[in-house]
Amino acid sequence: MQREGMVEATTVKHTVNLPDWKIGEKDAGYAKFGLAAGGSYDLEYTPSSGGGEAAAHEGGEHAAAEHAGGEHAGGEGAAPHEGGTKLKPAAGASASPEGLKYQAEVTAEFEKETSGIFAGCTPKAKLGGEGNADKGKLGIEFSMEGDTFEPKFAFNLMEREGAEVKFLNLEAGVDWKMKERYYTTADGTKIKVTPKLTLKGSIEPEYKKIFEKLAEEAAEVITGEVLIAGSMILVGVATIAAFWATIDDGTDEAKAIDAAGQGRDELVAGFVAGATGKQLSGSQYTAEGLKRGTEWRAKVISGDNAKGLPVPAAVMDEKAGEQQDKIHKTAWDAANKYLHTELVKRYWEIHYMQKKLPWGEIETTYLMLMEGQKFGRPQPQEGRTDEGASSLAH
Repeated sequence: MQREGMVEATTVKHTVNLPDWKIGEKDAGYAKFGLAAGGSYDLEYTPSSGGGEAAAHEGGEHAAAEHAGGEHAGGEGAAPHEGGTKLKPAAGASASPEGLKYQAEVTAEFEKETSGIFAGCTPKAKLGGEGNADKGKLGIEFSMEGDTFEPKFAFNLMEREGAEVKFLNLEAGVDWKMKERYYTTADGTKIKVTPKLTLKGSIEPEYKKIFEKLAEEAAEVITGEVLIAGSMILVGVATIAAFWATIDDGTDEAKAIDAAGQGRDELVAGFVAGATGKQLSGSQYTAEGLKRGTEWRAKVISGDNAKGLPVPAAVMDEKAGEQQDKIHKTAWDAANKYLHTELVKRYWEIHYMQKKLPWGEIETTYLMLMEGQKFGRPQPQEGRTDEGASSLAH
């Protein structure tokens, strides 16, 4: 039973919705288009003692309608509407074979249109919902209520049926209001029956397919960006390269290469954590890597990537987590390649005299140390013609 607050009288209103008859449905891939016909009827009960002079006046109108044959054309919208916007809240519960159903709504009625194709129609906006243990709906509806027809546009924010939940469905239709019927019971209660036939079209987005498509596109974006993620870490390697500038002479070479290997590992670990949306504490190498990885993640999310497509943070974290090994390998390879080149340059800066000799080669011990720290074993004369100074230099 639904109680509707009215200025003139207290009225009990019950709306019975008839099942829709589907005329046709078209699946367009990411949305379904439907056409259906349906109907409803409103039952309004006004107690004989519920409204004072206004109720008596209304009863007189109903009596006149009954005297004329039990029919009263025009409905609620036939009465002149004055005084600007009028709010009509309503709430209640009703029992049906499906169980107890709760309803609540607020309707805003605006001044009648006086010209144009909607002359004589009352614009309305309604926010409301209904539901029971198995079904529920919350939405906004805009309509133009006329004496006979009422075109409407509905935006369903949420609709639930069992475990299935739908969001943001659109409906457009028109109600054909048939002639109202008025009855008076023995105790003076006025009963108004308002039947309606409805023809409506709907657009139902296929959110599962849409989300799957977005996830696929996001995965493609991330896959492409992972392949160039190493370019971000190079900034970090260059920034902290000075910390590894400990090669003074041959006696410190092993220590320097070991320090470079440890720094590379911590830098890459920090980068992977930042790229996958995690936090990681540690040395200055870890912090630098974390900073660069977080920057890379932010660029991909914002759409500042090769495809120019933004990626939701939740999807980014999920897909980046799935490709964590690739991110690690890309960052590792980039850092390793950079440090390999820098360590070779630094060797020739220390052994500059040997570099000037036509037969000068990198010492076998140094080659083996670099190989042992997974920097890749240089060729004996690699880099000796390079005149540039390394970023590891003092």
